Amino acid sequence: MALIYTLCFVIISYVIIAGKNEYHRTGWIGFVRRSFVSVVYFARSVVEKYIPTAVTHRITNITDYILFTRNSFIQLLYGFLITGGTAIYTFKVIPNFDTVNAFSIIEYILITINVTLFWVCSMKDPGIISTLHHSEYMSDYEPDGVYYLAQECYTCKFVKPARSKHCSICNVCVSRFDHHCSWVNNCIGKKNYKFFLGFIVSTAILCTYTTFLVLVVFAYIVISDGLTTMKYEDHDGKQYTVGIRILTQYLLVHYPFLAMLFLTVFSFGLAMSGFSLFHCYLVLTNQTTNEFYKRFFPGKHHTKLSRQTRMTRPRNEATTLKASKRRTSSNKNVSSGTLSKKAEKLDAQGRTSTPYDKGVWKNIAEVIRG
Repeated sequence: MALIYTLCFVIISYVIIAGKNEYHRTGWIGFVRRSFVSVVYFARSVVEKYIPTAVTHRITNITDYILFTRNSFIQLLYGFLITGGTAIYTFKVIPNFDTVNAFSIIEYILITINVTLFWVCSMKDPGIISTLHHSEYMSDYEPDGVYYLAQECYTCKFVKPARSKHCSICNVCVSRFDHHCSWVNNCIGKKNYKFFLGFIVSTAILCTYTTFLVLVVFAYIVISDGLTTMKYEDHDGKQYTVGIRILTQYLLVHYPFLAMLFLTVFSFGLAMSGFSLFHCYLVLTNQTTNEFYKRFFPGKHHTKLSRQTRMTRPRNEATTLKASKRRTSSNKNVSSGTLSKKAEKLDAQGRTSTPYDKGVWKNIAEVIRG
């Protein structure tokens, strides 16, 4: 059942996330996503019709606060999960070992590493751009003329350096912006990306290792209790040899905390392993999540850039010349037509291409330097 639930979760997540992409939009994945969204909106309209407006507004406000404002709610959830998992491991898994050996100690070492990286990633400056350090960040990267232009941030009132983005949740511009992570309640950018990568990789290793240990304990219980040699009497009065289904039911009923720990770390292990591999791919190709999204869903971003290019005022170019001496005239005066042609050419070359790729080892060194 755990495998079935995990598989369903992965399929549904892929359909929801990738279903609106141009590649799937006209296929059955796009059709399933549109149908699912229609059902959700219909159900929402029905619920809103029969629930008082004050209640729906309260629910919306709570949801917006948790997901779209900077708060510690999901940090507390992480604390609850890591504390609860450690407690179950200490009081339910460790007693099954004859002595405290290397296997049990490694678990605590992994937990310590994971919590430390989580704390560092939460507290460290992601690379917030201020007027004091603006010129320094402007010299980090050259605009590519397609996804990064000489555009002014109308909130921070300065020209945005290439590969930066204004985070609407933190209300700051961040250098080499990757994404805003609600788990660490912080933006992920130039200065803390390596710690974030270490955090998600250590989480994947911790969950995988814990899954292995719990499986070992389950195997020990099954063998020591002699469950494989036992028989059970079914509703028809006949006796049958114990199989996987009966063993699973037995373990769930008699060892619920171990089963809960196993299902949690197994699910998180799969999710975090995939997430870690994705970010390792981004590191090797010198991309950010923000840039990957722009290439995977290019239409909306190209339209936005074209509109921003038409809205750029002459005074912004003067500010750009003053802020970055290395800016070329072709990057400063990009028309919407030129932008569209460059974007189409980039898409023809492949959405994973990036102008900042320096080779595998230099890409890795850039992330490590921060």
